[in-house]
Amino acid sequence: GKTSGVFQLESEGMKSLLMKMKPKCFEDIIVAISLYRPGPMQSISTYLQNREAPENVEYEVDLLRDIIGDTYGCIVYQEQVMRALNYAGIDMADCYTAIKNIAKKRAEKVLAYKDTFIKGFRESIVRDENKSEDEAQKLAESLWGVIEDSAGYSFNSSHSYCVALDSLYGAWLKAHHPLAFYETYIKLMEEKGDKDKINAAK
Repeated sequence: GKTSGVFQLESEGMKSLLMKMKPKCFEDIIVAISLYRPGPMQSISTYLQNREAPENVEYEVDLLRDIIGDTYGCIVYQEQVMRALNYAGIDMADCYTAIKNIAKKRAEKVLAYKDTFIKGFRESIVRDENKSEDEAQKLAESLWGVIEDSAGYSFNSSHSYCVALDSLYGAWLKAHHPLAFYETYIKLMEEKGDKDKINAAK
């Protein structure tokens, strides 16, 4: 939680997430940065709970394990939304357009796929997973609810990787070369005129 001044990791909410998450590797920083976005943020408590006990995570169909198994049953990245949409029969070009709209915070353009997604996902689950129409319908509606949350704005994994790399550089500098880190940080804050952060750093 000692990440004041570290790019993307310095807000109180992010510090709280990091302390609960206890990152152990670079990939954990990538996930943390991705989770702390308006869409995936609603899944933080579920993610943390599932991370603590991954053996208890239930995937109603193998497809979901394939798409969201790496993130403990939660949709965190735009690519996961794209894969779910494509499985429902939505053309890959349209799936890509959908995640570009997520990146631009145009949720309404993503939500326009709701009926097509639910119908296509239901039919695919019945075909591939030997589920009844009712079971498949419930799964489709449940997954769409998560996609709808994600449409509020989420990162793609490659963008999260780049952001996390900058965060890691900053954290390493702060830990191993604190004087140089704070000199640079204070200079940047002076240029921005952010007196509160300057005082906090001093």
